[in-house]
Amino acid sequence: MNTSGLAGTLSGSVVTLSVGSGTTPFSVSLNSTAAGRKIEVSVDGGVVYFQPTVDQSQAGQIVTAVLAPITHVKFTGNPGDSWRIL
Repeated sequence: MNTSGLAGTLSGSVVTLSVGSGTTPFSVSLNSTAAGRKIEVSVDGGVVYFQPTVDQSQAGQIVTAVLAPITHVKFTGNPGDSWRIL
């Protein structure tokens, strides 16, 4: 799957996206002010997720660089929060 420029909003507090097998996006971001906001990624088809280090220097946004192939991205925030995969 070509993940360049994928974007959307959370329909619930947790949204999981399959990005294909071995996809390497450049960055993943979540615009959210939720206390429990987080980005998680999986490399094994969505069985196990881990939280990469995120940049929180911009108020209301977290961003992480993805430098290895992943299969899934899980966003946690509030319904209506926006996400982007570049």
